[in-house]
Amino acid sequence: MSSKTGSAQHAAPTASLSARGADFDLHDRRPISRSSLDGLRERIAGDVVLPDDPAYAATHRIWNQDRQRRPAIIVRCAVAEDAASGVRFAREHGLPLAVRGGGYGPSGSSTCDGGIVLDLRSMRRVRVDPLGRTASVQAGATWGLVDAATQRFGYAVPGTPLSHIGVAGSTVGGGFGHLRRAYGLACDNLTSADLVTADGIRITASGDEHSELLWGLRGGGGNFGIVTTLGFRLRPLPEPVLSGSVIYAGERAGELLRFYRDYTAGLRPDVTTKFSLFGAPHSAQLTQTVGVMPPMPVVSITVACIGHPVEAEALVRPLRQAAPVLADRVAPQPYVRLQARGDEVYPPGGHADVASDYVDGLDDELIAALCERHSAMPAGSAELQLHHMGGAVGRVARMSTAVPNRGAQFLLSAIARWTEPADGRPLRQWLRDTGERVRPYRVGGPHVGLNSAPVSSVEAYGAERYLRLAALKRTFDPDNVFAGNQNVLPLA
Repeated sequence: MSSKTGSAQHAAPTASLSARGADFDLHDRRPISRSSLDGLRERIAGDVVLPDDPAYAATHRIWNQDRQRRPAIIVRCAVAEDAASGVRFAREHGLPLAVRGGGYGPSGSSTCDGGIVLDLRSMRRVRVDPLGRTASVQAGATWGLVDAATQRFGYAVPGTPLSHIGVAGSTVGGGFGHLRRAYGLACDNLTSADLVTADGIRITASGDEHSELLWGLRGGGGNFGIVTTLGFRLRPLPEPVLSGSVIYAGERAGELLRFYRDYTAGLRPDVTTKFSLFGAPHSAQLTQTVGVMPPMPVVSITVACIGHPVEAEALVRPLRQAAPVLADRVAPQPYVRLQARGDEVYPPGGHADVASDYVDGLDDELIAALCERHSAMPAGSAELQLHHMGGAVGRVARMSTAVPNRGAQFLLSAIARWTEPADGRPLRQWLRDTGERVRPYRVGGPHVGLNSAPVSSVEAYGAERYLRLAALKRTFDPDNVFAGNQNVLPLA
């Protein structure tokens, strides 16, 4: 039996599909005959995987097991036309549809129950044009592949940290990374996209054709089609990046947050930082990463300085003097290594709950709230992160992309992770309580790529952007075929 994978999300009854039966009953879906499935296989250059295939268990698994679903069919796309055939098949048979690039989205939008997942991970080619300063990236590529290919020529695409994160999903969701203050978000550097529409038609969005669609793809998620190839503008990054984390004892959280407020207030735009509050590390990987034994609550400030490492040293020096240092892991290092440094800390296969909000500053009341939530972290793996914005993130015109809340000073995210399902209850409660505690200070959110629970798209994007996205949805997906994401309904 051939094998392939795909991803997307939509709630639907679990299907019963057997490769050995005469017909494939999807309960309230239209029955799929054996001949229909054989016809799909004939049209697909890749593979089709069903639940009784040996490859199914590994193929359908996503990063966040808490959002794991059971698709009836997985199509592992080898070429863009496979995605078009998959869309047409899903529509013909009334199947929920999901699209999988990397499968690391915390909301589980890359899978679905009882439907069809189009897995793009076999489409992972990266082509770099150093003279034109552009890159062409297939939708199944990860940031690790893009980073390795572009760094060979002294360039980078400002992508999301972690080398195994999918390029396509994180880009159309915005894409916050280590280079955001210097070079903007991943979507700010998106110049074109090839995609398959809800009708199974292949089109290109760029500044010259379907320019409004390109606007929507810069932060509007997977609402408008299946992106199969992305075109990026390259940014110069010829030097090793002075980067890494300085680790402090958790008991210093309050004074370090006040330091961080002052430190970031006048920070040069070519310096990107993140402030993290960790509970006592649950995993051996996290303990090893922060360099602390035995496990204990810690604070870290992560920094990435663009420019010559010698010049950047003066910008990092205040971090080393802010409080007694447990571990100093800041050093000149290749950007590829910086991007991959958290891979072992966030492995696939566990359960996670993620939430986020934008905040406009760090006043004493919010600092007190964050310290309180740090102290309340239950046993397990919990963390709070403040992603400093500003710089190139905030320099773009207000409505130039679909990404909202660019004027906020920080993006605050809360993450809880656990291995056994029974261990999740206290961590979920901590996350809910944390959300309520910081709610008075939020100025927008959540960030759609850093949220695992359902949320109103009007709330996430704001009314003005939502209406513009809804008008695009009416044009390119009037039947809401691509509903398994941070969904925007077609404008009536």
